[in-house]
Amino acid sequence: DDLVDALLEFLEAAVHTALWARRIYPPEVFERAKYGSLLARRSRHPGLNAYIGGVLAAARDLIQAGNARELALVVFGADGAPVERTVFDIRLPSSSDNVEGGGSGPGGGGGGHGPSVDAHVRADVDVGLSFSADALRSGFCSALLQLSAAGAVAAPPPPGSTFELLVCCETRGGIDGNAFCEEPGGGARTQLQRPAAGVPLGSVHEAGMLTVQVLLEIQAEAVS
Repeated sequence: DDLVDALLEFLEAAVHTALWARRIYPPEVFERAKYGSLLARRSRHPGLNAYIGGVLAAARDLIQAGNARELALVVFGADGAPVERTVFDIRLPSSSDNVEGGGSGPGGGGGGHGPSVDAHVRADVDVGLSFSADALRSGFCSALLQLSAAGAVAAPPPPGSTFELLVCCETRGGIDGNAFCEEPGGGARTQLQRPAAGVPLGSVHEAGMLTVQVLLEIQAEAVS
């Protein structure tokens, strides 16, 4: 599905951009990479790149089936407590409004943790609608540009921080336990415990097809 492929390409570029903008890794870990008309950032680290690509590959069929509702880049401090979340809220025509839980898992590279991707879920659903690839790419570029300025929103996470990518799904149906494991307690481990501020970092809307909203969740007192 071309729409899902375009979305996954954006999400991959956006995760790399968020890691760079929020200084999860030193700037020298990243290089410039062309995305449409924009020069974005991409990690030079093979293990980190494989982890990000692997999570998104495992999530592809969940997204196409309309089950994956949110991709969250959760940053944990050295004490293991979450300190910030970059959230990509995904709306496809087949999505509903009931989010049931999140999936994550052990492993990963470059300081991140996430699912192994030995098995993929197969659940094809063709949304059956056409879209403007140029308009969608333009919207994604605009969102990436806003996301690249996330470093000005607040101070970077403390030294020694790590991150995980989580896929939040509407239902447990179709989730392969070899690819994802369910977060206990409804994902409470990955939620900010103190009052948090939500800072919008761009959105993409293709009428009747797709809406993606990007939000940085951070401790309220940390917002610049």
